[in-house]
Amino acid sequence: MKIVYFILGILFLSKSLALYSSVVQKSSLFPPYKEIDSEWETRGSTEIRPDVIRLTPDNRNKKGHIWQKSPNKIPNWEIEITFNIHGNEKYGADGLAIWYTKEKLTDGEVFGSKNYFTGLGIFLDTYDNNGNNDNPFVQAMVGNGIIEYEGDVDGVTSSIGQCSVAFRNLNEDSSILVTYKDKQLTIKTRIGESKSFSKCVYQENVDLPTGYYFGITAKTGSIHDYHDITKFVVMDKDLDINKYTELDKKKDEEYIEKKTSIYKTHKEIQQELNSLINSKNDLFDFTNKDPENEVLKFLTHVTTQNKKLNTILENLHDFTNYHARNQPTGTELHLILQDLEKQMLQNGEEISSIENQLNKLSKFFNDDVLSKHEYFVGTIETLQFSIEDFQFLIKQQKIGHESLKGEWSRETKNINSEVSKKSHLTFWIFCIVCQFLLAIFVWYLKHEQKQKIKVL
Repeated sequence: MKIVYFILGILFLSKSLALYSSVVQKSSLFPPYKEIDSEWETRGSTEIRPDVIRLTPDNRNKKGHIWQKSPNKIPNWEIEITFNIHGNEKYGADGLAIWYTKEKLTDGEVFGSKNYFTGLGIFLDTYDNNGNNDNPFVQAMVGNGIIEYEGDVDGVTSSIGQCSVAFRNLNEDSSILVTYKDKQLTIKTRIGESKSFSKCVYQENVDLPTGYYFGITAKTGSIHDYHDITKFVVMDKDLDINKYTELDKKKDEEYIEKKTSIYKTHKEIQQELNSLINSKNDLFDFTNKDPENEVLKFLTHVTTQNKKLNTILENLHDFTNYHARNQPTGTELHLILQDLEKQMLQNGEEISSIENQLNKLSKFFNDDVLSKHEYFVGTIETLQFSIEDFQFLIKQQKIGHESLKGEWSRETKNINSEVSKKSHLTFWIFCIVCQFLLAIFVWYLKHEQKQKIKVL
């Protein structure tokens, strides 16, 4: 009960939850991960784990991709990527890239993708190709399909800005925040245990139209690292969470009303369920003079609770669907709601089972109260005997199994002994035959020699 109340208490933490849910886009990625195929496609060495999306293992010459299936429709957006790049060696390579490009890029040598592209590339570079000793760093490039990213010089010829950041081999995940609004591009980083973001790149007059694709790629070479993505959040910057319009307020109040209804109804039904489960234990304890009436009252009680439970289950299902439409699938709250719905469904199945049992029993009622009482007692006794018989059979099966194992063991030893004896007998017969054949062969040689002497 405490955990149920705690779960439902989460729903009341923020009155702006519905508004925030509309800001965060459906294509966002949150752990725990089961699959991401509905919104994203994967390529190469990418592995979907419960807690991370691993683009590359810590092995040589690996490339991993994830690309959004549908193009972005938001003109002003913000993405936050939480990542961890780590390895077992002092140096790692090559790094990962965050893309917003006109096309989903194919395999290449630029962090697993192409060196020519149209759109935005943000590179988290861990390997020092040009010898400037400034890696790891975060670097941004806006490509037009003609400008080439030159890996030999770590992309400095095409960079619109970069900053050195020590994000490799940290105990805590790091994050990069990319904001695009009114053609202004801002990139900030939060490294390891830090709680705040620091500005890395700012550029004006950047043209990044809608219809492009978000993607993340990573690559290793002869030097290698794990490249893990923990979270990828896409937000609509035109839906500023601080701008609370009348429409937003109405939507929010609707959301709160649904949550309140769920909480109130669930609290009532849970009390009834507890009462029902407790009274179930006394179902066949008929100490009064009217057992039929007691059972019928209990049956009516169960039927009523079943109807109430179905009502709350329908409301909970509607609320879960409502929440899913306004917040990305895979968020913690959405998963909690799904789990709560499953629990309620299990309670409903238990009540339905009790109701069915009582319906079957009630058809045996007749005018003789004593016979009814005896029937119920007999039913329980029969059931107990059946259980005892079943347990006895299982015990006998175990004894028989152990006995059979012993017989098999003894038979196996006997067979091995017989095989051993027969093997020895066969060996001696073989030796005698060989001696006999050898004697014949010697006699033949001597006979041939005598014949030759006579001829001479």
